Amino acid sequence: MITAEFRLKGKRFIGFTVSGHATRIVCASVTSAVNFVANAVSDIAAVKLKVGRGGTVGLSLAEDSDNGSFLIAQLASHLKLTAENSGGEVHVKYTQIK
Repeated sequence: MITAEFRLKGKRFIGFTVSGHATRIVCASVTSAVNFVANAVSDIAAVKLKVGRGGTVGLSLAEDSDNGSFLIAQLASHLKLTAENSGGEVHVKYTQIK
């Protein structure tokens, strides 16, 4: 199963972590979306991108970025739809950060 955790401050998306594995088609969909957003955000905002072992990717905005937050929100929306149509292969959760 792929788990995507999105971090928010209030209504503002400030980062995400995606980890795990799924079937090829689901994994390809998630990987493509994550890579697109990670690359786009790194081009427009100061970010901390972490790539861990075992297929873990995390990104945190280092400062307020409306565009970065918007792109992360779009990734959350995409992965939520993927979760709804993947037969339980993707789980999306949201965490409020104080």
